[in-house]
Amino acid sequence: MENLLKFTNKKLKLLEMALEISKDGGTTRPKILDKILKFRKVALIIAYIGAYLSAQWLFDPVNMEVTRISEHSLMPGLVTPKFDKSGIAIQLYRRFSDLPKSKSQQELIHTIFSDLGLECFTHKWRSKVAGNPMNGENVYGFIRGPRNDGAEAQMIVVQLGRSEKSRRMMSRMLAFVDYAKDQVYWARDIVIVFVDGGEKNDSIEKAAFALDAFLLKYQKIEALNSKKSITVEADEIQAQTGALIGGVVYDLSGMAVKGQHIVNIQTNGLNGQQVNLDVFNGITKIADSKHHSRVAIFGTLHRHSNPYMEYSPFIVPMRALYTQAFISIEGIHSVLGKYGVQGLTVGLSHDYSEKQTGQFIEEVSRMLNNVLERLHQSYFMYVLADDLHFSSIAMYIIPLTILVSPLVISAYFEWTKIQEFQFPVVHLAFHVLGFFYYIATTYVFQTIGTTFVLQWMQWPFVGIDGCDGQFTPSWSLINSFLIFFMIPLGPYVFLKTRSIFRSSVLAILNPISVLAFVAINIPGMFGQLFPTISQDSWLAAAQSIALTAIREDVEFKVNHFFLLCCFGYPIWNMLFACSMRYGPEPQGSLGIFGNGSDDDDGDDDDGPQKTNRGHSTKKNKRE
Repeated sequence: MENLLKFTNKKLKLLEMALEISKDGGTTRPKILDKILKFRKVALIIAYIGAYLSAQWLFDPVNMEVTRISEHSLMPGLVTPKFDKSGIAIQLYRRFSDLPKSKSQQELIHTIFSDLGLECFTHKWRSKVAGNPMNGENVYGFIRGPRNDGAEAQMIVVQLGRSEKSRRMMSRMLAFVDYAKDQVYWARDIVIVFVDGGEKNDSIEKAAFALDAFLLKYQKIEALNSKKSITVEADEIQAQTGALIGGVVYDLSGMAVKGQHIVNIQTNGLNGQQVNLDVFNGITKIADSKHHSRVAIFGTLHRHSNPYMEYSPFIVPMRALYTQAFISIEGIHSVLGKYGVQGLTVGLSHDYSEKQTGQFIEEVSRMLNNVLERLHQSYFMYVLADDLHFSSIAMYIIPLTILVSPLVISAYFEWTKIQEFQFPVVHLAFHVLGFFYYIATTYVFQTIGTTFVLQWMQWPFVGIDGCDGQFTPSWSLINSFLIFFMIPLGPYVFLKTRSIFRSSVLAILNPISVLAFVAINIPGMFGQLFPTISQDSWLAAAQSIALTAIREDVEFKVNHFFLLCCFGYPIWNMLFACSMRYGPEPQGSLGIFGNGSDDDDGDDDDGPQKTNRGHSTKKNKRE
């Protein structure tokens, strides 16, 4: 401990030395920098205007880059499809429709694979998350490529279900399997997985969890993680093939408007991950050149392909940005990026015939079959404007840099005024407290459930209702979190002369309160993090937001809840340090970097320090 204190003191001394050198007494600042510091507030306004104008220019599809295929070996749209198993698809659809309740769809799929002479296995899984218990049974099979060396494979995913669209999609996929097993050009094995998602509103999330359980065993990821971090128990994979280079989830969520087929494509993964742009471009080209279909992105057709309505060209880029930030599980494909698999969801038009659906799947599969190496050449960070235009990170980083530059200038201005560097421990304490909320809440949700009690018999002193040593009634985890999270500690820590009005406004602007306000007034605006249905009260909206964020963090390791606790909560409390009255600064007041100093170089200052000089002048006159 003593050595640590010595090391810290040395670092602080070096920091103070660097601080002295950076002042006027040391290295001379460039005059242009002095002018920028003098007009920093004007620069802030100019930066906001410049960022807005540059974003308007950059996100206009006319000024964006045109999509292109970087992996030329993909050859999308150049293959002549020969799928001819439409009759088989119709027969299989009837078998699914007439399936008795005593027999499961998994059993029927297993029987069909066996009849085709292909490997097929079931994969049972169970969630270990006490706050969201669920279980299911996947079924998976293989189409072995005659030219495959066993090193790589591609994946096709379909969700099980008893709805008409689910039965049609499963029957058409099995008809494609019947066709593909006889082809000799496959250079990679094909893994076909039918995931169990149920029939409820949360079926997409459950199906994504089912695919996550399959990939956990297939990719052998559990060997690299501790047992406590794994939230699912699942059967071992009974047959193996190569590393997955890409995966496509198929459903019939597309539509047809006045005879025009529309294919709905979803690309977002967990924590802002995106599929390799070549995969998106290839499927878009297939839909356009071979099937004369329009492509909808984020549920929206772009302005050039939608003759039935007019809207701003910036709608799709804006939806791309905020859905990438707020939607965790856009589709079943969202978990593929977690395992390094480039995947997306293709919602085929529900008016596609059996032949057209089979040919579409054939073309996409042959496109991925032709990849010479793992997808890596194209973009992984981009913003789509439509199916023909995109903006890479090299372009949209420009308005972001313009927005950040005034903050850097202001931070440097405050740095030049520091006489002695001080780091308030209370700011670190806020982050530690937020992290404690995060750890405690996720632990209780994963191991105990949505309700808990306190006990004294054993650590960590929480348990389920009826446990040994219980001395409290059962409490709701979500309500307990909201109570602790929404208590402002800032006013109690920064106990100085302050404005009651500003403090009250900051207390109301709790992060959860702001999110609940958006959820009530604009339901479903930002996807699944926000409730998609109107809430009866503010409390119901706040509970839904908290429960969704906690559940997705525990099940899929989504970062929303972590950021809310470890950054949103501390910053909200630290803002109370800014709610002081305008006037003389109290001696020994607590600031972000300690006590500031008056300007000695004649610069025009503003805020509390200007007022301080005014009071000092009046006092000297009276003396």
